[in-house]
Amino acid sequence: MRFVFSLFLNWLLLLFLVLAVAPFWTRTVKHTLDRGQIDMGSVPVGNTVKFRCQASGRPLPSITWLKNGKRITEPDLRPQHWTLMITNVTFSDGGNYTCLVRNRYGARCHTYYLTVENFALHRPTLEVGFPANQIVVVGSDAEFTCKADSPRPISMQWLKQNEVNGKKYGPDGLPYITTLKVAFHLQTTNETFDVLRLHNVTSEDAGEYICLAGNPIGISFRSAWLTVLPGTSGWCL
Repeated sequence: MRFVFSLFLNWLLLLFLVLAVAPFWTRTVKHTLDRGQIDMGSVPVGNTVKFRCQASGRPLPSITWLKNGKRITEPDLRPQHWTLMITNVTFSDGGNYTCLVRNRYGARCHTYYLTVENFALHRPTLEVGFPANQIVVVGSDAEFTCKADSPRPISMQWLKQNEVNGKKYGPDGLPYITTLKVAFHLQTTNETFDVLRLHNVTSEDAGEYICLAGNPIGISFRSAWLTVLPGTSGWCL
């Protein structure tokens, strides 16, 4: 009889373990949320932000969203079950956002930190006058400088427009372009710049050079021309 009772208790314990599961992050967000760190994000004014904390458990846990430790009640903050969406963010939306998931067997939480910045998203803006046309003599060096303003990390490329049989465009309508240099600038300022240096130039280096700057929003480009003179005699540069 004691054996039967013990077997019954073990069966109840097993049933409890199968049916009772404390909340856990689902696989799709497990890598992000199980690090035990606060995720930090920075967005410009007017953007839309989404925070996601998808979890599971038995029974299915409920979720509560907190801002700076207080339950969210603002009408413009829209909890959508596992996702909190904030539209048209303003400076007052900055702060800590915590998701709390819980059922009768446990609870888990994760915090995001949101910073709202005063800049607008736009493609890079190239500073007027850069790059500038250059005139050099054969055998000397030439230098082009390109300056750009971008709210996001940018790539800056230097291209050269070529001609084949006197034509700048191929049969497919694409230009004959040679990529000379590609640089990535992760830390941007109002005057992010890049320099293309040509050493010991020849007459074949003469032509159109293009600075192309791009970020996730778009691209901007501007051309400058290199003139190569045959020698210094008789020329005033």
